[in-house]
Amino acid sequence: MKKLLIVLLMLPLISFAQKEKKQSQRKQGKAEAVKDIQQLKKTVLLVRLSARKNSINAMRKVGKEKMALKTERKQRERNLLIIEAFKKEFTFCEVYFFYSEDSDFIRKHQLDSVSFLSEKLLIDKAIEFKNTSFYTAELGTVNSDAENSSGNLSISALIIKDDQLVQLNQYFPYYIREFKGLPFQRAIFKMVKQMDNKLFEFYNESK
Repeated sequence: MKKLLIVLLMLPLISFAQKEKKQSQRKQGKAEAVKDIQQLKKTVLLVRLSARKNSINAMRKVGKEKMALKTERKQRERNLLIIEAFKKEFTFCEVYFFYSEDSDFIRKHQLDSVSFLSEKLLIDKAIEFKNTSFYTAELGTVNSDAENSSGNLSISALIIKDDQLVQLNQYFPYYIREFKGLPFQRAIFKMVKQMDNKLFEFYNESK
């Protein structure tokens, strides 16, 4: 009986402590988001593109050359549209592009080893960085844990990430859902424009 009474007396204290912890985490998360948006405005966004080399090579190994060529062409067209969309619709900060094969160089900040790409997907050796501060972006799947879901959430989106290719916290406007009902050419332009608008809005609110 005495133990039960102690537990009942402790419940309000435990609840208060949990509430305080959540408030502290929320405050810290918001502070990190503000720091990230202000830093992103001053630095660059490196957009990761996929060449689907593993899939294409696998097709060629089993003699499916036509399928490989078709996949290669489609992926190239997709990447060109992504670049064009950023060039026309994104003004928040400078943007550069790289293939996913260079991801390890990005994570290690070995930018001299990264093959940055021109608007035509050619290696542009003229691109150099005076510092190694940057953020990344890509078309991918939102990490459901960051959305505080049950783990079943799967959202295809344009996602802003940090320099380790990890998406930013939920207080940062880090993703725009992919518009599944639209042709990719229209969808990507709309996604990039919305991302640009959301970043400017959050940046202005953070000042």
